[in-house]
Amino acid sequence: MGRPKLVIFEGGDGTGKTTLFQGIRRLTNYQPLCIERFTGSNWVYDQVRWGRGKDLSRYFQQEKELREIYDVYLILLEVNNTEVLKERIAKKHKGEDLGVAQALAINTREIFAEYAEKTKFSLVSLDTHNFGIEKCLGIILNFIGEVAHHDDIRSVAKEVSND
Repeated sequence: MGRPKLVIFEGGDGTGKTTLFQGIRRLTNYQPLCIERFTGSNWVYDQVRWGRGKDLSRYFQQEKELREIYDVYLILLEVNNTEVLKERIAKKHKGEDLGVAQALAINTREIFAEYAEKTKFSLVSLDTHNFGIEKCLGIILNFIGEVAHHDDIRSVAKEVSND
């Protein structure tokens, strides 16, 4: 028996982390440990919100320790179409300072890309605007070595898109 799997969903606001996280959890019968936001988000938001430096050493130490225990799969989600990202943020942040939330989402894209270049985790990067939920779920399942019937993927994609 191999090591347990750890699946980490990373990306800025409005990229589909929660939707795809929920879909993968359902399709795998909640078997791999899945985390929404982890070391990548900590590093990105430490820089953007708190103005802390770009020192990744403590994050890479955490990653090293995790890789000793788990087979780690990093799912980096992004939306490269700025207008679509702004629309998604507008739906998510009703009543808040929309301009700030949109600017933050746009600014974090570059820092997440920098993190993706440096991480040692197995990585797949998906532009969730270019693929529908169903396609993203299939790509992620394949990447983490899990299998689900196409009808189940379609059904779960519909469920999580309505959540």
